[in-house]
Amino acid sequence: MKQNAYCNPICASPAPGGRRQCGFTLLEVLIALVVLAVGMLGIAALQARGMQYNTDAYARTQATILAYDVIDRMRTRSYPLSNDPDKNKLEDAMLLYTTTAANTDGACDPGSTDVAEELECWQLDIDRTLPGGTDGTVTCNPCNNDGNPNNDIYQVTLSWVNRAAGGAPATPVMVSFQP
Repeated sequence: MKQNAYCNPICASPAPGGRRQCGFTLLEVLIALVVLAVGMLGIAALQARGMQYNTDAYARTQATILAYDVIDRMRTRSYPLSNDPDKNKLEDAMLLYTTTAANTDGACDPGSTDVAEELECWQLDIDRTLPGGTDGTVTCNPCNNDGNPNNDIYQVTLSWVNRAAGGAPATPVMVSFQP
């Protein structure tokens, strides 16, 4: 039996047909590297998608916190601020937030009791917290001012730009509540 110069006689026992196997061929190594590279690319794509979903979930959580922040402000305003009972009705306090425009002077005074100032602080929080925070609205349906605020449904809607989806608008977060 002829022995090749490149094959170590101790490598392996002869294969069928009398040839010795001395290790992997270059083709086998290349195939293994291709399979490994495809697997690593799949893991990298999975990691990137997971980061996008995590970013979106974080923005939704922040939007929910901001929505409940303005809801708490609305409910707090309904408590008596003076001795005049007509001045502090729950429905009137809630309606202030749906009909008042935010102050737009660019400065937020957190100690102010003015609704326009509170809405400006809230809008500035949206701009600072949400990625490309564009809008925060408070609406009421039907808000017929019938003296019973339990007939009204208030809705806080927050929308922003979804950076994880390449700048597409994100599905807005809408929180509905009754006083």
